[in-house]
Amino acid sequence: MDVEDIQSQSVSSVNMLGTHRWIQKEIFASLGQHDIMAANQFNDYIGRIKSLRVKADYHFSLVGSREAGKAHQLASDILNILKENYGV
Repeated sequence: MDVEDIQSQSVSSVNMLGTHRWIQKEIFASLGQHDIMAANQFNDYIGRIKSLRVKADYHFSLVGSREAGKAHQLASDILNILKENYGV
């Protein structure tokens, strides 16, 4: 996926999925072209961190230090996958 690929995507596909889900799908597809295990890990980690975010943002319960630590570790794991596969 490069800038031209992103620019060629239709606005309606981004609007239908929402920008977060759209970019998740694009990264998953891109990762899957070279490393399906990394792509599956990426999707798993994104799903788990999203669940924690939903709990923190929309439920009437506090996120404890254990869950905050999990979120931090998931974010770090996601960044490591991106660094390893895209050299960023």
